[in-house]
Parts: sequence; C-alpha cells; structure tokens
Amino acid sequence: MQFVVSTHSRLLRIDLDAHWRITDMAVLADGPHYGIALAPQPLPGIIAKSNTCDLTAYDLSQDANRAQMPVPHTNNDHIHQIAFARDGLYIANTFYNSLTYQTLDGSIRHEYAFNGHRTDINHVNSVYPCGDLVLVLLHNRSQPSQIAVLEHDLARGFAAREMIRLPHNGCHNVFVDQRYLYYCASGVGHFVVVDLRKKQIKLDLPFAGHTKGLSVTEDHIVFGLSEHAKREARLTSRGQLVVVDRCRLAICSMIDLNEQGAVGNVNEIRCLSEPELAHTGHYEHARALGSFVVRPPHSLAASLARLTARIQRRLTARARG
Repeated sequence: MQFVVSTHSRLLRIDLDAHWRITDMAVLADGPHYGIALAPQPLPGIIAKSNTCDLTAYDLSQDANRAQMPVPHTNNDHIHQIAFARDGLYIANTFYNSLTYQTLDGSIRHEYAFNGHRTDINHVNSVYPCGDLVLVLLHNRSQPSQIAVLEHDLARGFAAREMIRLPHNGCHNVFVDQRYLYYCASGVGHFVVVDLRKKQIKLDLPFAGHTKGLSVTEDHIVFGLSEHAKREARLTSRGQLVVVDRCRLAICSMIDLNEQGAVGNVNEIRCLSEPELAHTGHYEHARALGSFVVRPPHSLAASLARLTARIQRRLTARARG
C-alpha cells in the first residue's frame, strides 16, 4: 500500500508491503506540513498545506514526487485539515475560527464562522465533507471537543444543522460510517470509536503519546501516534503509524517512521493506493447522525450500580404494595 504522510518536519510518500513493513520512503518536501487533499484532475496527486497557509499541488505521477504549482486561496490562515469535494476545497480556517469552501478558480467562496467569532476560539481543525453535509471538528482547547454538522448549499453557503458533543478535550480528525463514529482524542492520546446506535463509546484505545492524522480504507484504519511534545519540539519528535483492522477493531501493526531520523509529529495521512474513505464520505451516513452527547463506555461498577438501583426500586414497590 502507499500513503502520503505529513509531519512537523516533512511531507512523505511511504510504500508498505503486505506485512506493513516500509519498502520505500520518499521526502516530497521539507518543513512542517499539515492538511492533505486528494487533488482532482487536471491536478495529479495531492494538495498539501505547509507553513501556516501555503497550499501546494504535488505531481505524484510516474514517480515525479515534485511540487507542481501553488494553489491560491483567499483569507485563510493557520490552516489545519483540507479536503477536496464538490469541485472545491474545504479548509479548516483555524486562525479565523471558520470553515471555508472555495473553487480552485476562486469564482465561489463560502465561509462559516463558529459561534460568531473571527478569532481562534474553537480551534477548528478537521473537516470531512459528506455530500451536502460537512462534519467539522472543533478542538475547543481546554473544553470538551465537538463535531459540528453543517449543510452546504452551493448557491447559498453554509448553515448549522447538528452538534455532537464529545467527552474528550483536544480532539482531531473525524470519520463516520453506517455503524460508528471515529475520532482521535489527541489530548489524552486515545483513538475512539463510538457506537452510533447506542450513542456510546465502543472502543477507546489508549497510547502513551499524541494521536492525530487519520486514513481509512475498506479494511483498515491508520492513525498517527507521536511523542507528546511542546510545539517547538515537534520538529524532532518521533512519529509512527498505528494500523487497526476495521472488522475486528483490533491493532494489527505499528509502523515506525524514524529509521532515517526523527520525522516529527504526525499530522495527516492519506492513502494513495486504495480509495481513501476519510477524505470524503457518504451523505447518508452524515444525515443519520443528529445531535447527541457521546456517552462513556459501560463500566462494571456503573452496571452494578444500575442493577442495584433497579433491585431497590422493585423491593420498595413490593413493600408498598
């Protein structure tokens, strides 16, 4: 399989064998990189964000591995995640606390500022277009993170529809399918899977590090795991990839990216060799979400407490009867 990975020190193209071992690693560009969009024709390859707001198209055809052209955009800064859908770029416009959409020729531009703020209050960091609906992850700094569901009318712009409240702070990335909602609880170093029927956490994988960056294919989930580091140290921290089997929701591999030196914190991952499901999603999956509060997983103590309460209520009812 082949992936492109952005880190705090470089943009990488990685080839893996059937056992998830690295067979080739090419540096596409040096310096801090973040969001990666899968570019449409006639732009071959990807669009990647570097520095605070530079977007560049990369030609990955015939092993070219080179920057092809800058991608112009308007009034976006401290950009985090990006995605290409519906003939335009969706941009997590973090500095201005908004989500923006613009066509590549600049003829259409829409913007939605969260909570009416034009400064970085919610730390908007992830965007997942699903047809007419867009999921946007609000990091919210020291407060619990949220996933906003916006409707996007190409003639009128964005409108708020739903809000999902997460139990974790400092989250990144979002993906949804028919059964589950997935996100990285980066602040505590967890990867989380939410059962959409129960509105409850089904899987909470803890790690000693920082989870960020998400790729999903038909059979696997790949997310980034990096050393906890202050911003100035993220250039030289160590990063790796965690591979999870989608069917079993179990870890099947850990990929060390640092054989040729520390790659820095992992920020984003996109699959190039198979359909990338975490780049854009299905309208039906997003439409079924609604607004809700994610509940923590059942614990034995909580289950016993509920059982005890039910027994006490029944005994009380019998005594009164």
